[in-house]
Amino acid sequence: MCLWRGSVSLMADILLGGHRRIVEELASRLRALQRGDLAASRVVLLNAAAGEGKTRIIRELFARLRAQHDELQNGAPQYWPERAGDARSGAASPILAREEIAPPGRGFVGPTDAQPGFGWWAFDGQRLNAGVAHSLAAEVRSQWQAHAEALARARNEAAGGAVRNLPGEVPSEGIALGRALRSLSHPRLPGVIVIEDAHLMGAELAALVEEASMPDPDRPLLIIGTVEAGAPQHPEFVRWMARLRDLVECIDVVQLPAADLISMLREAAPRTDDATAMRTVARLGGPLSLKLWLTSDAVHRHIQLHGGALELRELSLPADAAQVLAAQWDGLPEVVRAVLSCAVVANPLAARSHAASRRSAAPVAVDGLAADGLVHVVPEVMAAAFAEFLGVAATPERLQEAFAAAVEPAGWCREDGGVLYFREGLLADVARAAVRAPEGQTALRAIVRRHIERWIDATHDEYTLPATETASILARWYIALSRAPAPVPGPHMAATAAPPPTEALAAAHWRMACDAAARNDYTEAISHGRRARALLRQVLGENYPAEYLRDHRLPGKAASQHQVAPVGAMQLVIAEWMGESGRAGDAIEELRTLLADMERLAGTHHIATLSVRRDLARQLSEVGIAEEAIGQFQTVIADLSAMVGPLSPETLEARGGLAEALGVSGQYDQAVAELRALIPLYLEVYGESHPGTFLVRGALAAFLSQSGQPFAAVEQARMLLEDQDKVLGAADPQVLTTRSNLAVMLLDSGDPDAAVEQFAQLAAERAELLGVTDPDTLDTRMNLALALLEAGRAQAAVHEFRAVLEVMRRTLAEDHPDLLRGRGQLAEALGRAGNPRAAVLELHALKRDVARSLGPRAGEIASIAAAARFWERGLAEPPPA
Repeated sequence: MCLWRGSVSLMADILLGGHRRIVEELASRLRALQRGDLAASRVVLLNAAAGEGKTRIIRELFARLRAQHDELQNGAPQYWPERAGDARSGAASPILAREEIAPPGRGFVGPTDAQPGFGWWAFDGQRLNAGVAHSLAAEVRSQWQAHAEALARARNEAAGGAVRNLPGEVPSEGIALGRALRSLSHPRLPGVIVIEDAHLMGAELAALVEEASMPDPDRPLLIIGTVEAGAPQHPEFVRWMARLRDLVECIDVVQLPAADLISMLREAAPRTDDATAMRTVARLGGPLSLKLWLTSDAVHRHIQLHGGALELRELSLPADAAQVLAAQWDGLPEVVRAVLSCAVVANPLAARSHAASRRSAAPVAVDGLAADGLVHVVPEVMAAAFAEFLGVAATPERLQEAFAAAVEPAGWCREDGGVLYFREGLLADVARAAVRAPEGQTALRAIVRRHIERWIDATHDEYTLPATETASILARWYIALSRAPAPVPGPHMAATAAPPPTEALAAAHWRMACDAAARNDYTEAISHGRRARALLRQVLGENYPAEYLRDHRLPGKAASQHQVAPVGAMQLVIAEWMGESGRAGDAIEELRTLLADMERLAGTHHIATLSVRRDLARQLSEVGIAEEAIGQFQTVIADLSAMVGPLSPETLEARGGLAEALGVSGQYDQAVAELRALIPLYLEVYGESHPGTFLVRGALAAFLSQSGQPFAAVEQARMLLEDQDKVLGAADPQVLTTRSNLAVMLLDSGDPDAAVEQFAQLAAERAELLGVTDPDTLDTRMNLALALLEAGRAQAAVHEFRAVLEVMRRTLAEDHPDLLRGRGQLAEALGRAGNPRAAVLELHALKRDVARSLGPRAGEIASIAAAARFWERGLAEPPPA
C-alpha cells in the first residue's frame, strides 16, 4: 500500500529523532513522579523557535498516556478522545491540529462507564497575557466543568477514599486553582498541566504553577510549558524563572536534521528522489513549513498525479510557512476572507506575532490593554458592524455563517463561548498581510465602535457589564477605539479629538477594572476604576450627585452595601482594592473623601452615609487605628438601630466590626461582652447553622483566649467545632481552622498533651487533603513541633522540626522567613533536648544566613546571637561562630 494514496492526516502523526526522545523523557519523568521521586523536576519548559515541534511533542505525550491507559484497562471504554481537543484522529492540514492540546471542554460527554486514567489541563499564556480570558477561572472553566467530577471519582477509586473539599465551581485564584488541580492527582492517576506560551504568563498563572508544582509523593503532577525562543518574555515569567530556576528543567527542542525531515517528506511522497528531497527540506527548513506545504491541496494532487513523487519543475517552493498559508488564504471563500480581513483591520489591539515582527517595534499597549495577537472578535456584534461597512452584498446573517465557516471547515479560527479568534498569531499575520493597504480603516472602526456602544448600552446594569469573556472583549475594543486617533503626518499635522465620554465607556473601564481585580492586579484595577468614576463625573455633569444617592445596588456587591448608588459604590470598591493591595492609607483616604461627599450630599445620618462610615471603620480597624474605628462603629450602630432596627443585617454586621475593633485595641473584656450579646441576635435572625453565626462564635472563642480565659475559650471552641462538623463536614476549611484554633487554645490553657493530639490529627488530615508540601500542612506541623516542645517532649520536637524543615527546603527559598524562623525554633528544641552544642552550631549558621539575606544590621541577628550565648553557657568549649 502506498502511503501517498492514504489519508494525508498521517503526516500529522509522524514523530522523529530528538522529538521522540523528548516524549520518552517526559513520560519517564511522569512515571518517576508516580513512584514518589521528589528529586524529579515537576516543571519542564520546551524551548524552540516557532514551528519546530513543541506542540507536536505534547500531543504525542497525550497519545502515549492514552495508549498506556488502554493497556491497563484491557479493552474497557476510553474516557479521553483520541487526541486532546476533540474526538478526531487527525486533520488534513497540520495547522488544524497544531495548537489543539487542551482537553475537550464545552459539550464534552465521555462514555458513561469510562474513567480517566490521567488528568490533562491546558492554559494559554497568550490569551491570559492579553487579558482576553478575563481570569484563570474563565480560561479553564469549560475544562473544569467537563472533567473535574470524573477525575474526582477516579481519584476516589484510586485512593480508596473521597476527594474532600473539591470546589463545585472552578477556583478563581491561582493558588487555590493550583491546589485543586493537585488534589485531583494520585500515583495511580497522574496529572499533566500544559501551558502554551509559558513565557507570556502573568502573576496568577505563575502562582498556579508554583502551587501545583510543590513536591508531593502522593500527587504526581507534571507541568509542561512551551517557550518560543527569542520571543519577548512577560516580566512575571522572568521573575518566576529567577526565583525557581533550580526547580525548573529547560529542554531545547533542537531543529530536526535533514534526514528526519526527508523521512517526513517521504511519508507523503515516498518516490521522491534524493536530490529533490534534499532541495525541498533545505528550502522549507522546519517541520511545520514542510508539513503545511505537503498537505496543501495543490501539492497533494501533484503527488498523486506523479505516482507519489515530487517534481519541482512543476512546483514552486515557498520560502516559509507564511507563504504556504498565504496560498491557503487565497483558497478560502471570499466571504470568509472578508470577515477575517475586517477583523484584523478593525481590531485596535491586533498585533503581529513575534515571528512576523522581529524587524519592527512591538506594539504599544492602549490604555494599559495588552496587544491581542490572536485578534479576538465577537461575531454577535461584529457581523452587523461588518455588514454595514461592506454594503448591500453582505448581511449580518451571511457574515455570521462566514465566521462559523472560518472555524469549520476552514480551521483558521477557534470559537469559545461566543468569542472567535485565530488559532495562532501566524494565521492572523497572513490575514493582515493579505489586506495590505487597509482602505476605509477609520470608517470601519467608527462603525464598529458605534455597534459596540449599542451593545454595552443595552447590556450594562448600573454601569456594570457581566463577568463574561464577551463583555471583556468588547470592553477592550471600545476603550481602544475611543482613544484620540494618532495625528496624520504632514505639514499641517494636527491631533484629532477623541470621541466624547459616554456611559458605555465608563462601563467598559469598570469591566476592565473588575477583570484586573479577578487577576489580583489591583494596580490595574484601581487605574481603570478611577477612570470609570471620572468618566461618569463628566457624563452626568450636574446630575452626578444623584448617582451617590439613588437607592440601587451595584451588581456584584454585598447586600449590606445596597444603599450606596453606583458611583459611590464604585468608590467603595476602589477603596476595597486599595486595602487588598496593601495600600491601607490610600484606602482610608478614599473612604474619608467619599464619607465627606455623602455627608454633604445626603446628611450625616443618611443610610448611604452610614454604609460608607461602616466601611471606613472596618478599614481603620484592620490597620490598627482602633480608637477612631470604635467611635465610627458606635455612631453607625446607633443610627442603624434607629433607622433599620437592631436586628437588621447592617446593624449586626456593624456590631461584629465593633467587637473586632475592641479586640484590636486590647479591650478584650469589652470585645467578649459585645460578642456574648451579639450571638443570641445572630441565632434569632440567621439560625445556628449560618456562616455568620459560626464566625461570631469563633471570634468569641479567640477573644476569650486573649482575655486570659483559656478554659472558657476551649469550651467555646469545642462547642463550635461540634456544631460546624455536623453542618459542614470534617473536611471543610472552616472546620479545619476551628480545630487549629482549638489546639492553640489547649496549649494556652496548659494542656500541651491535648494540643499535641489535636495538631497531630490535623496535620495528617491536611496532608491527605492538601498535600505534604501545602503551606497549611507545614504550618500545622510546625505548631505540632512547638506543642511537643511545650509538652516536655523535646527530642520528638527536634525530630518533627527537622522533618518539616526538610520539606520546606525543597519548596522554599533559603531566605524565606518561614524557613529561617523554623531553624531558630529547631535550635531552641535542640538546646532543650540536652544538646546545647548542636543548638549553638545551628544558631551560628542561622546568623550567617540571615546576615547574608537581610544584611548585617538586621534586627533578627541580635536575638539569634543572644540565644547562642544562652546555650553556650553550659558548654566547656563553645564552638566557633
